[in-house]
Amino acid sequence: MDVETIEAPLEEITLHPLNYFHFELSCKKKKGALKKAAYAVPSFAEMHGEKECSTLYFAWSEEGLHFHLDSDVKMGESHFPDYDLGEALELFIDTRDIKNKTFNHRFCHQFVFLPEAVSGVQAKEVTRFRTEDLHPLAEASLLEVVSYKKKKGYEMEIFIPKEALFGYDPAEFNRMGFCFVQHFSDHSPVEMTLLQKEIQIDQNPSVWSSVKFVS
Repeated sequence: MDVETIEAPLEEITLHPLNYFHFELSCKKKKGALKKAAYAVPSFAEMHGEKECSTLYFAWSEEGLHFHLDSDVKMGESHFPDYDLGEALELFIDTRDIKNKTFNHRFCHQFVFLPEAVSGVQAKEVTRFRTEDLHPLAEASLLEVVSYKKKKGYEMEIFIPKEALFGYDPAEFNRMGFCFVQHFSDHSPVEMTLLQKEIQIDQNPSVWSSVKFVS
């Protein structure tokens, strides 16, 4: 049987450094304010060929997960449900860091936080499941977010309590899968792992970074 060979121009083959790495990070237990280097999530902007324009800090506690976004980009308009068209922060969390499934399972969560409320929405879980392996979406009232403008940019303080995180139990399981995407109203998003044009990170927790909870 003849096999047809299809040759593609080299420039059409898209490869990126992040395709070759699985990142393992540490998340420290919360002790005081988050805006410290010890709590900062490593920047992936340079590897994406992008300019670093914000810093995300995170920490864990028995009560839940804590985040602080410090953005140097002037706060533009937010949108919902089309949150990716404006200022927004997406957080992806797998409370059991399962890497052998390429679809959202019951320990997966996708949260969206806006610097300003849109039609009464400022924080919401928007996880999409393709199977019956799911969990009820968290009540928006459980999610805490406080934002404020600064001279050049804005900041957001976020708390996701354990009641909104199915399977969250640091005493039983001391790590999680994690990824984030920051959206802007006037330029392309900044994300943590693989480029979105290459893979749908909201539907593939196997490519999220592994985060270990440390003291």
